[in-house]
Amino acid sequence: MLSGKFKVFDCNIVYLPGHINPGDTTLPAENTKEIPFGIAEMRYLPGTQHEEFNNIHSECVIIALSGSFDVKLDDGANKKTVHLNKASFGLYLKAGIQKQLAKFSSDAVCLILIPHYLPLVSVAAINYNNSKTVIETLESIRDQTYPNIELIVVDDCSTENDVDVINDWLKGYSKPYKFIMHEANKGISATYNSGLYSSSGKYFSTIDTDDAMLPERIATQVQILEASDEKIGAVYSDAYVMDINSAKIDGLFIQRHRKFSEVPSGNIYNALLQGNYIPVMSVLIKRAIFDDIGGYDEELYDNDYDMWLRIAQKYDVVYSDFVSSRYRIRPGSLSFVITSNEWNYTDTKIFLKHVGAPLPMGRIRKIAWDVYTTDDGDTIPFLKELADKTLDRYLLTACLLWKIGIPKDAGVMVLDKLNEQAVAGDTLQTNESDANDLKLFINEVLPVMPVDMLHNMARRFYIENDPRNLSLLSQLADHKRSRYLLAAHLLAQYRIPVETGDVVLRIINEVPGQDAYYPINGVRGADARLFMKNIYPALPLEVLKAIGCNAYCNENEDLILLVKELAEKTNDRYFKAAWLLWKFKIRIPVGAIILERINEYCKIGKSNLFIDLCIYKDIFEGRLKYN
Repeated sequence: MLSGKFKVFDCNIVYLPGHINPGDTTLPAENTKEIPFGIAEMRYLPGTQHEEFNNIHSECVIIALSGSFDVKLDDGANKKTVHLNKASFGLYLKAGIQKQLAKFSSDAVCLILIPHYLPLVSVAAINYNNSKTVIETLESIRDQTYPNIELIVVDDCSTENDVDVINDWLKGYSKPYKFIMHEANKGISATYNSGLYSSSGKYFSTIDTDDAMLPERIATQVQILEASDEKIGAVYSDAYVMDINSAKIDGLFIQRHRKFSEVPSGNIYNALLQGNYIPVMSVLIKRAIFDDIGGYDEELYDNDYDMWLRIAQKYDVVYSDFVSSRYRIRPGSLSFVITSNEWNYTDTKIFLKHVGAPLPMGRIRKIAWDVYTTDDGDTIPFLKELADKTLDRYLLTACLLWKIGIPKDAGVMVLDKLNEQAVAGDTLQTNESDANDLKLFINEVLPVMPVDMLHNMARRFYIENDPRNLSLLSQLADHKRSRYLLAAHLLAQYRIPVETGDVVLRIINEVPGQDAYYPINGVRGADARLFMKNIYPALPLEVLKAIGCNAYCNENEDLILLVKELAEKTNDRYFKAAWLLWKFKIRIPVGAIILERINEYCKIGKSNLFIDLCIYKDIFEGRLKYN
């Protein structure tokens, strides 16, 4: 009698898929598959010793009965060859073993292989509001020909009756399982992580509960990974496509996503960067590699593409050329639930992890176009980071257009022009010195921007008073030699109220020849001098007085310097009064009354001496009474 653990070599054991009726002793050859079994516990027993089966704790065994079979065994000390007569093979549940053996004579020879050595495979079934399809998914896992599977069902706080449906099904499931129920909806990536971090198998796989596996999937892929070296991290295959009613749709999954002459296998990283084509329910992963690459990224709306890229970046991924699964297309599936902006957000963050690799710039530029035209503020920070790292002119320009609020019709013209250059073979690469806002605007935006649109942008910058845009505006004013752009910049700098500033801009825009900018000695000087040189000559006195009043009433120190310049330039007592009221710190309610009275004196033609006396008298009394 042979007993103990032996290494099987020079031998393949026939492995039957599915659950076989214990009363069936025939072997349907078309359903068999040979797999190397590795370490097994061997017992060579006369058929009368049925009590030995009580010590078998595995759920399934393989029995050799009635035929001829040679097995070479190595117990570590001696190599033996066991010749078994009358050998045919079947896979049985433990409960049916004794009933089956009773059909044979007492001297039947049995070879029992306890499959504890079969590596455990953890399968995480990810569920959210899939009560109509979850049973089909679970039964496809149950029907796997591979016997050693740990089922992990994770429900992400479904709002339908999914939990009850799953619990009812699990009552009839005899293998190990875990059922994890989230108390709040955590999103798909967190749900995948719940399955991953609850798994204890050597291999890990996920499946959404609207998809299904074909029976041979796990067994075939385990065989591939068991024979692989440490460079290989995962194996994938193809999938049928089905509709909501489980009816097959023309075309396999990979064909529908990419057109390959040969599906990539091994180093698939560069091919995968060009777009996801791997059916998630077809992938089996070595559980140990998650210690290296980490779990699923919970900041993303979707996770499978990110995971495949991170695996492929460090490991080979083998393509197993068979159809292993079924993928369902339905309105409630992830492809329909996630919005286009959320896909763009996810893909942009994914590509940020792979800067330096051959990124799909055409695809990323389409994302940039979407982000700009849909005003996607959530994705913009990550798109700008990607633009800065890749120095792609299209991405940089799209981010600039969004930042400065260029109208979509004009912005699309700019982007279309860049796209034409890319189609013509331009890489659209720039360098760091040319990647700043000013040069991008000058090189990419200005050539297609009408003057009235440029002026509208300048006015908006003035109203919004964003320092970043004002810096760009002042540089553009120098570049364009535009008095209008300079006026908008100075109006913002001096915080001139919009009602007054609009009058200034309208006058400069309407007066012929007024948009001729005159630099001071070719160098930007102080703002007050620029205003006096370029803006003041175009404005009527009443507008200038409104600016002076605003400077005093708002205690605008920058603008007060301009008021002093106006007083000296015009010799108008109104500006002199505003300047002195600020200088001597006369309180605004009193000063406003004084300014109004001085303005009346100017209108009726009082002499400058008379007005000067009134100004000093009012200032003296104001300081004496209120200060």
